[in-house]
Amino acid sequence: MGKRIFVGAPFHNYINPDTGTLQKDKKLMLECIIRCCESKGYMVANAHIRENWGESWMSPDQCTPLDYNEIQNADIFVAIPGNPPSGGVHVELGWASVLQKRIIVFLEKGKKYSNLVMGLREVAEVDYIEYGNFEDAIKSLHGLL
Repeated sequence: MGKRIFVGAPFHNYINPDTGTLQKDKKLMLECIIRCCESKGYMVANAHIRENWGESWMSPDQCTPLDYNEIQNADIFVAIPGNPPSGGVHVELGWASVLQKRIIVFLEKGKKYSNLVMGLREVAEVDYIEYGNFEDAIKSLHGLL
């Protein structure tokens, strides 16, 4: 099996209420992250792709074990915790840290994040990417992979 990455990001908070699908800017951001990971030879798993960007929602009893298994099989977990925070991504951060996965966390400059997210590198291998614009964030991710 090749190198694997699971990319976790908010879902409900990124949905356009008019279309029921992911907001265009958030979809573009995730596509950029995924392309960056793939360019470095990683196979990428992501719930947004699996659920067709919001067009094919899965039930909790379907998506929860799938996400857990993807993180369990991943070498790296790339997380966008969200602001406001995504409960789902925070659960995934817990799974990844207890499974001793390498974690890369995207943090928007000027936003506040949970102390547990900010202190995660005390219990796991964590790199934080603080970014003002997303182009710089992708460059940082490229350098970390």
